[in-house]
Amino acid sequence: FPVTIYRPTPTLLLNFNYFRSREQHASRFTPTSGASATDTRDLIDFYAIYRSRKGRLITASLYRGIQAGDVWTQANLIAEIPVAPTVAASVRVEQLNDPGGVVVGREQPGKSPRLWGYSSGLKWQISNKILWRLEYRRLNGLFEVQPGKPFSYLTLHAGIVL
Repeated sequence: FPVTIYRPTPTLLLNFNYFRSREQHASRFTPTSGASATDTRDLIDFYAIYRSRKGRLITASLYRGIQAGDVWTQANLIAEIPVAPTVAASVRVEQLNDPGGVVVGREQPGKSPRLWGYSSGLKWQISNKILWRLEYRRLNGLFEVQPGKPFSYLTLHAGIVL
């Protein structure tokens, strides 16, 4: 499907994507039987990346999707700064509005999941083919383990380019 990349200046990249697939609808998954509704999912995303000559990076993105008549939106803003030649630190804020529970499901019928969160991370470019990333993320909204207490987790990611 169409992907449009436009670079109006050497430091700014604009990207627009349209994606269509058959995906599982999170709110229609039945844990006991494993049964799920798989429907056509349409997703449009737009993002802008600004990278300064000093290597600082700012990314803003907006996603809008529809599946089985349920619509969700997600937006985030990411800032990244180099702290060493192969290491960068980042912070991110994000918001997700998923009233139909397509992406995150619904724990309670009729609850409208409106999530927001933030994260911070470190990225280490070990070589031109290996990337290691550590991120701490905190989400507020649907994933509250106890009322009023946000859900936090730590992820470790390693990527290898073949």
